[in-house]
Amino acid sequence: MSKTNDPEIRSEDVRKTIFTGLRHGLVWIIGVIMVVYLVVEKVLQEPWSITLEDVNWGLLISGWFFMVATMWILGLRWRVLLQHTTASRAFFGASLSAGLLINYALPGPMGEVMGGWLLKREDNTPIVEGLTASTLARLLGLFVAAVGSVILWGWVTVDIPEVESMMQILLLGIGVGALLLIGLSLNAKKIAQRFAAKEEHHPLRLVGNALLQVHALSNKQLLLGLLYSALGHTTAFIGVWLSLCALGGNPDGVDIAFVYLVGTCCGTVAFLFPGSQFSWDAIFTGLLMSSAGYKTSDALLAVGVLRIEQIAMMLFGALPLLWILWKQEHRSG
Repeated sequence: MSKTNDPEIRSEDVRKTIFTGLRHGLVWIIGVIMVVYLVVEKVLQEPWSITLEDVNWGLLISGWFFMVATMWILGLRWRVLLQHTTASRAFFGASLSAGLLINYALPGPMGEVMGGWLLKREDNTPIVEGLTASTLARLLGLFVAAVGSVILWGWVTVDIPEVESMMQILLLGIGVGALLLIGLSLNAKKIAQRFAAKEEHHPLRLVGNALLQVHALSNKQLLLGLLYSALGHTTAFIGVWLSLCALGGNPDGVDIAFVYLVGTCCGTVAFLFPGSQFSWDAIFTGLLMSSAGYKTSDALLAVGVLRIEQIAMMLFGALPLLWILWKQEHRSG
């Protein structure tokens, strides 16, 4: 695979971005609380079934720890899809956690780019190669979530026809996309040769090289990628389910698993665009109402709590990012 000259990013700029992300995160937490309160109390004027006294804080914190653990499992998934990396397993988990922070500080999927840059500094893996592996990792996770959604669909009742139609279109699109990726990978050598004469950073040449990278992966690597995806989804679902149980009631595990998997499919697609958090929140709220039987006020509160937990994960991401920067600078110095 041909190497490209990767751009350099100054550590000072990264540190500024960290503090920008921390500020944005705190503003987001205040904003989520205010929006949920105003919508439920002033617009819907619907009482909550959940009170502050009902919250099981120990269970809620346990759910958050499961969510944090998910990032480290997904870090193993990213690592197994790289052929020649020498970076530690801890590095990949820390890098993904740090990426959450960057995604709140900057528009679009900039956390992925930052992860590729950190990997380049860690073991000299080209940024494009790191990004290709992380993108493939996300696609494997999307595929596993889609398969899980289809399997659970038979045990779940979706009360809103529009939501069911949306899910059918989404899952069909994921299936077609998976077949397209397989077809392109099987013809990777022909595609790469066709674009080999293009300039080094030409998008078509980069795509050809990325397909070659995917084509070179062994069946074992792909199977391990799928396994880590399944483990990551399981851990994340446990975190979501524990958090919802902490708010009171006894939400059905199958219903919540279905809501989580379909919401993940939608969120993965929306992730490519700025403001994807709003899409995930809206989708998850609708699914809790249509599939899990939540009333509107409780669904909004549950999604608000999950969003705050995710922001807390992002704030936690500052620590791994600062640790990676310190370790890399200490080694080079």
